[in-house]
Amino acid sequence: MQLFQFLLDNIVAIVVILGFVATFMGKAKEKRKPRQTASFGGQPASSHAEELQEERRRQIEEQHASIERERQRAREADLEQGRRLAERKAREEARRASEASGASRANMAHRSTQISGNAKQELRAEDIRRAVIWSEILGPPRAKRSFRK
Repeated sequence: MQLFQFLLDNIVAIVVILGFVATFMGKAKEKRKPRQTASFGGQPASSHAEELQEERRRQIEEQHASIERERQRAREADLEQGRRLAERKAREEARRASEASGASRANMAHRSTQISGNAKQELRAEDIRRAVIWSEILGPPRAKRSFRK
């Protein structure tokens, strides 16, 4: 009974002593356990989690590589299609040029007689309109021309 009375009389000292004992016990536990690094989630990282992360990283790299291969194939296909289109256009132009040269020889004689016969051509409103549009397209930009002439 005296021990119980003594503990109740000195309760503050008992609480302080229990605090020190708990601190020392906690430090002793920490020394026994090796420290683990925490993952970004705040949980200790384990070797299994690291293996999963490494596997996921490999999968992502493989996906990126396959996407890049597909892009390269698409670029090559576009280039090949462009080459074919350019060749087709060149053949078409050559065919038109050969047809035009044959037709132009036949029409050249006809045109020369027509032009000499109509020495004075009449200007139509549509021709003037086209001339103004082409002068705006082919001429210097409006920003470089002064307002006063």
